[in-house]
Amino acid sequence: MLISPCSTRSILKWQVSPCEQVEFVRASMGVCGLPQHFHDVWSVGLILQGSCSFNANGQSHLAPMGSLFILPPYEVHACGAASADVVYAVLYVEDAVMQDAASCLGAQVMRQAQRVWQGLAQPDHSPEAASSRQAIFDAAVQVDSVAVALDWLARLDNVLAAPSSFTLGPRQPQLHPLQRWFHAHWSQHLDLAQTERAMPRSRSQVIRSFRNATGLTPGAYLRQLRVQKSRHWIGRMPLADVAQQFGFADQAHFSREFKRVFGMAPGRFGRVVSVNRRLARPVLQPK
Repeated sequence: MLISPCSTRSILKWQVSPCEQVEFVRASMGVCGLPQHFHDVWSVGLILQGSCSFNANGQSHLAPMGSLFILPPYEVHACGAASADVVYAVLYVEDAVMQDAASCLGAQVMRQAQRVWQGLAQPDHSPEAASSRQAIFDAAVQVDSVAVALDWLARLDNVLAAPSSFTLGPRQPQLHPLQRWFHAHWSQHLDLAQTERAMPRSRSQVIRSFRNATGLTPGAYLRQLRVQKSRHWIGRMPLADVAQQFGFADQAHFSREFKRVFGMAPGRFGRVVSVNRRLARPVLQPK
């Protein structure tokens, strides 16, 4: 029996703000979906075509066309294509920006299991509220700059955030102790086995508890974390130096891991970032 190769994600557009605190991506998912992964920033996205299913925060979610999804930083999730033609747009937003532009909605997401909002499926069904929500969803398709992104996030915060969220302050995600260690020391040359043994419990218990908490092995998580951080340096130094700086065996190893996480080769990503750095003007202060 002839089995056709499984189609994979294709990046249709990637725009990065000069300060690199807001990124806009438009992509097709492919029928294979996306394996377990995470982002070190907020993911605020819209399903433009098709229907997507995904697991996040210990629950299964369905995001049909026109629905919006919001995932907090470091939340491991896996996406499946519930239809063969999934196209989505997503804003990747630094936590500080999210707190400034949509703090109520961010607090609500951190405290609740909800990750998907469907266009008109909200508690307030008045025509005015429905119209306002639909306008927000329609405007999401036009988000392609930092200024527009900040305005859209503020409007989203005003329309979707539950009233009770206005009384809630920010809440830090519950992280495994080894996750916290990785977040603090990812830039160092770590001996992973030695780091695992240094945890309070046995190494096998640490690996098992880490996988139960995140869905990834410690090694896979650390590689993804380093790939996430590396994108800020691509275009600023040769790829071979980036690979060495971030603890990969060589440039080929780094390129494979980068493409597995972002769906595009680091060389192409660097060209996109370079164009945006030349043509766009910073709106936010650099990190």
